Amino acid sequence: MTLINLQEPGEHSNCGPPLEESSGFSYEPKIFMDNDIYFYNFKWKDFCDISLNSLIDIVKVISFGIEQGKVAIHCHAGLGRTGTLIAAYLIYRYRCEPRKAINFVRSKR
Repeated sequence: MTLINLQEPGEHSNCGPPLEESSGFSYEPKIFMDNDIYFYNFKWKDFCDISLNSLIDIVKVISFGIEQGKVAIHCHAGLGRTGTLIAAYLIYRYRCEPRKAINFVRSKR
């Protein structure tokens, strides 16, 4: 199992559950890692884009995670960054047309 967190530590500190002081998230990543779950944090700033190289790096981590089992991806609200990343993975892995990948992701929400 692989967990991909796209949040920046401390992001939206006044929205949702209280943040853990040591991680800056609403949970401690160590809990997952102690249970043999791969944890990655890519610090994708909310409402912003990232470089193509960074996006490809994250998509490669998703590919690795899928080879190992299952992958969970989250940002804060699960709409912008998470959806964009899943669509990018579909384009990378299955050579989907971008519009079809976006529509597919939207249809699964």
